[in-house]
Amino acid sequence: MSGRSEIRPAERDLTDEAISDSLKAPTKHPHADTLLVSIELDAASSPRHCGSRSDGGLLCPDCLQLGRSRRKSALAMDLFCLPDDPAAPTPACPYVCIERWDGGPFRSYAVRKGRAGLVPVSLRNTPGAEVAADALYSENLYPTPQAELEPFLQTWLFFGLVAEVLGLNETAPGMRLVDEETARTEIAELYEVVLVRDGQDGDAQDEGSNSSRSKYITGAVLLQEAAGELFHQRLNLAPDRMARLVDMCDSLRYAVVMLHSIQENVRDAVRHSIVALGEMLTTGLFMAASLSRPPTPLPTVIGLNWFRDYVRAGGAVEAGMLARGWCPSEVDKVRAQFQGAFTMHYASRLRRRAIGQGDDSPSSGYDHGGCSVHACKAFQMDVDTYKPSHAREGCGCEHIEVREADIVRVLRETDSFPVLRLTRGDGDERDGDGDGDEQGQLRLSVEPWTPGVPYVAFSHVWADGLGNPRLNSLPRCQVERISHLVARLEHDVRSSSSSATTTDSTPTTDPSSSTSSANTQPYRIWIDTFCCPIELGGKLLALQRIADVYRQATHVLVLDKALAAFPSVDVHPAELLLRTIGASPWMRRLWTLQEGALAQSLFVQFADRAVDFVALLQDLFAIACTDARYMRIWQDVMSEFNQLQSLSPKRNSAGAVLFNKTPSDLVHLQRALHFRTVSVAADEPLCIATLMGLDTRRVAEPASHQDRMVRVWEQLARLPGVDNGDGNVAQGIPVRLLFFLEEPLDVPGWRWAPRTLLGSSVRDPVLGIDERVVRFVREDGPDALGTPTPLGLRVRLRGCRLVPRPRAPGLPLDPWPELVRKYEDQVLLQRDDGSGSSNDGNNSGRDSSDAGGGGGARWVRIMDWYRSRKIGSWTREQRLEHDTRVGHPLQRAIATGRCAIVYDPQSSPLGPEVRTCCLLQADEMDDAELAAMSSLTTTTDATDANMSSTNTDTTAGDDAGASSPRPLKARRERAVIMSPLSDAEARMMDVLQGLADKAAADPATRELLALGPPPPPPPPPPPPQSPAGEKQKGKDDDKSPVKLGDGGEGKGEGEGEGEGEDKGQESPWKAASTRVRDLLKKLVADALVQHPEVVQTARDYIGPDIDEYLWVLIPKVLSHATVMREVPEGQVWYVD
Repeated sequence: MSGRSEIRPAERDLTDEAISDSLKAPTKHPHADTLLVSIELDAASSPRHCGSRSDGGLLCPDCLQLGRSRRKSALAMDLFCLPDDPAAPTPACPYVCIERWDGGPFRSYAVRKGRAGLVPVSLRNTPGAEVAADALYSENLYPTPQAELEPFLQTWLFFGLVAEVLGLNETAPGMRLVDEETARTEIAELYEVVLVRDGQDGDAQDEGSNSSRSKYITGAVLLQEAAGELFHQRLNLAPDRMARLVDMCDSLRYAVVMLHSIQENVRDAVRHSIVALGEMLTTGLFMAASLSRPPTPLPTVIGLNWFRDYVRAGGAVEAGMLARGWCPSEVDKVRAQFQGAFTMHYASRLRRRAIGQGDDSPSSGYDHGGCSVHACKAFQMDVDTYKPSHAREGCGCEHIEVREADIVRVLRETDSFPVLRLTRGDGDERDGDGDGDEQGQLRLSVEPWTPGVPYVAFSHVWADGLGNPRLNSLPRCQVERISHLVARLEHDVRSSSSSATTTDSTPTTDPSSSTSSANTQPYRIWIDTFCCPIELGGKLLALQRIADVYRQATHVLVLDKALAAFPSVDVHPAELLLRTIGASPWMRRLWTLQEGALAQSLFVQFADRAVDFVALLQDLFAIACTDARYMRIWQDVMSEFNQLQSLSPKRNSAGAVLFNKTPSDLVHLQRALHFRTVSVAADEPLCIATLMGLDTRRVAEPASHQDRMVRVWEQLARLPGVDNGDGNVAQGIPVRLLFFLEEPLDVPGWRWAPRTLLGSSVRDPVLGIDERVVRFVREDGPDALGTPTPLGLRVRLRGCRLVPRPRAPGLPLDPWPELVRKYEDQVLLQRDDGSGSSNDGNNSGRDSSDAGGGGGARWVRIMDWYRSRKIGSWTREQRLEHDTRVGHPLQRAIATGRCAIVYDPQSSPLGPEVRTCCLLQADEMDDAELAAMSSLTTTTDATDANMSSTNTDTTAGDDAGASSPRPLKARRERAVIMSPLSDAEARMMDVLQGLADKAAADPATRELLALGPPPPPPPPPPPPQSPAGEKQKGKDDDKSPVKLGDGGEGKGEGEGEGEGEDKGQESPWKAASTRVRDLLKKLVADALVQHPEVVQTARDYIGPDIDEYLWVLIPKVLSHATVMREVPEGQVWYVD
């Protein structure tokens, strides 16, 4: 078979390492060994640094003037690079410093200036910058005023950081790379070249100047080659170059943590100028190290998240993007997808409207008014009402149709797929640039593809009008357009392949030129509208071969009108790449994912030409090697491209496709699918099957989305596994899926499996992209994978049974059900101490002998995962509505007596002691169920048995072995978050639990229970009339100064029911409830006198004014004891 790609597979693996290795020849990148090299603002006339400073200073006089002359266009946070025609300017960063940088050690500046209280806990033990233990961190409670905070941070994290990288600071007290006088002089020069006033030239004035003109800072001088040369000069002065590089990495890491710890009272312009500087220096340092020969390893410089919160939800950057036509979900995609502030800033400034279009008409033609942060609805299509569009407004030409029978015949009679040959009435196969009518009428001929025949496969967004769900036809004008685009692409590719050099982003070789005959053959066409049958049988055949269509294509051409509205000639490759990757509907649709992933040669159609995507990546990398700002953008775009490539099947040396997908590939699949959308839900499993090399025909047999997804999960569980090191190959589904699950399938035996992998298809999402991805991360060990069975997913996990115990014999689990208004923000659990008692009153909070859920703490709390994730975005009314509607789901589950919890085998991202768990209802398997599971081991065809359990590495018979605990079958209820109580909290709960036991044994409790539930309150009277605009104070407005948990129980919400009763005729229930309430208050008050440490703990953990309301905790969370009884090691669960 002839080659189909102008870039061989080895050349297309554009990882950081591969590109770095390609730079060994220095002719193209003469400054690759410098830290920061500018792209010349005027390449024809801008002078270079003359090097006349004999002392190696920052800038010579001529260069200083050069820096000033450039300030007119470099006022703002000019370290951020921008598109040629940005949609919005970058705000100027005001100069707000009160004092200048002192040249001392960088990391100890806060201590020197008496502001150690600003330093977060994570930085307080930094060597050389230690913070005294008595310097309390209070910034979260008492933020520093903006007028004090901004000047301090700008002096330290902007000017101080520049001085650090240029070697002007003390490396340790009394130690420098340059003498003190040189350092002082160059720091003064630094202010000269960084300060500007009102955008005008002129000398910067001292801080004490009376000038009324505003001053701003510019980073233009750092983009000049002189800064990079000076960096290397100073680096060479260090006794140990490697130690110096590591020290600079540590300073950058310190700066980014310090900046992100400050959440308030810093304007975006000031914050973002520091972000731009830090990210440029970090990336530049990485470039200097990795592009040096030999490369210098700098592991500590990778992963500094300067980008964090740059596109903050509700922030100014997000607001600007939304105002300029971005979809809320596109903004969220930029926020989650990219890891560079330079990338985010550049993308946020892309115009969403093409030149010549009205300001109010987005070039894409999409209305995002109905979209949300989770899903874009703008290019969803309704199959029932969909109609193909014409290429030109007002055109009414007839359709050109391909006979469906010809398409089906190729699919049924060959192992290939159909392609289209375009001819005209005069037999001419070449379109050229002339008008179609003058060359004759277009004809489409169907033929089977054979190896060596070049063709272009189109990847398009149906919402743009090139689809047709009823006929294999399109308007003639669209066929003319397609013909022209293919002819132009063919001309450009073959012209460039015959030319020694190229000046634009076109391939240097034609993939169809490997044989002499292929050079003379015109490109054929494949587009789904013509080449996929409408009738179901033929469509299923086409779907089985869809991967081959895009994998074998000479070129895949992307058609997206949001991209085709913009030109490409003389446009920066960063803009073209970010338009494609970050701002196009093509990157958001599900079907186009596989089309891009499988392409061997991917072209993107812009207004003037089709551009080779890989060539754009190469062009951007060449630029990035001379400007560190673009390297960060290249890294982000490259990451997305590699994500696409990770889903493409690899080939062996003979060119054969290797379908060697493993469970680890689910990570790439989930990340790629998260932001995609699909109009027909049942198409999702078909796309997954194609990408993962599954049996597409078997997946397509059922009609419903759910049944198709069952087939997908069946086959995913049988993917070739990974050798555990003992010669056994493990297969199955990662068990962490149980802990990060939303909207599972509603099919018996498969309720553990996600209904969808598309974030946009989840009706009420709570998982972010990171949580969706982490559930598929392949962990080591034999128990990391589960196996699907008819009873559910078979897993081996640690866990516990939850045993509820009433406070006294004969009492219900909740003897005070209506005493206070209770919202279930948390449930407290205790470990089984083996005594059969819930509490002995003297146990310490932790027991190191047990390392199960909760990290060995005797008391732990669990919280509903869903509620915990949602509560931050809910209004008070939404929270109350939710709590009223769902009641107490955790307590209801525990009250069954069958409740169990399994522990996530990995630590939670929330912290080392916080664990994600799964709440279950569990029962022991009976003998018949064990026998049924055992029989699976003798089944030879899992497909015939309609299940995928034959590849289990441990048999169900082993589950019931003499040395193994009896398996448990379980129904999954919900995910919960488990965390230990501190020692102080545990001691407080021991005291309160003893009081709960006393209250439960008191006759007042029995009397209240004997009366039954309280009488319903009478309907509330109508609200009194009040003057217009005056709010009526009601019960919900009477709030306690402290809320217990997040439920708001206090003197307004924590008191009991029945306030609506007639005060003159107190009911027996109300009188009894008052006696119980008074009893609890007295018990707690007396205990606080005996245990003053409990008072302090309550104030520290709940609030300063809690003493009077601490009694509420007893009926709220201590109405009964819930004991955790650990299951045996190696417990097997069948979770549905």
